[in-house]
Amino acid sequence: MLGLAFIVTPFIAFHKIRIQRDELQAQLQKDKNTPKLPSPPELYLEYTNSKVEIENDAHIVTISAWYHSTNIGNIRIPQVELHLLGKTIPPLNWKIIEVGGQHGLSLSPDTKFELPKGISSGEHKAELFAFANEQWWGPYAFTISVPEVKR
Repeated sequence: MLGLAFIVTPFIAFHKIRIQRDELQAQLQKDKNTPKLPSPPELYLEYTNSKVEIENDAHIVTISAWYHSTNIGNIRIPQVELHLLGKTIPPLNWKIIEVGGQHGLSLSPDTKFELPKGISSGEHKAELFAFANEQWWGPYAFTISVPEVKR
């Protein structure tokens, strides 16, 4: 029995090692066949300022902000949205301009739009979202101070 145990034990150990080897080879083959994509760009916002003025009993907002990417290359931002009190300001009101010589886009300093009705005066948290390179980035949060409309 002892002699048989000395003969069978190495075969069992070798079989277990062979199974581990096959699993490791399969994993390495899978990793080898997985394409190595370049790291995706990160998009950042440098918030400059915002101002809310009253014109004809409506709140008109001006926002200045600069978006930039960690990845040198083309970045396309076809849409920027502002969320305020659970409401989305329509993206068609944004003017997005390309800044020459730098990789990024800027909200034009004269980007003005009217706040939706029903937003009270006071401090409100606002969030900017940018749709770039086929995905949404954000939120980039800041505070908007809404003045009271005097009638």
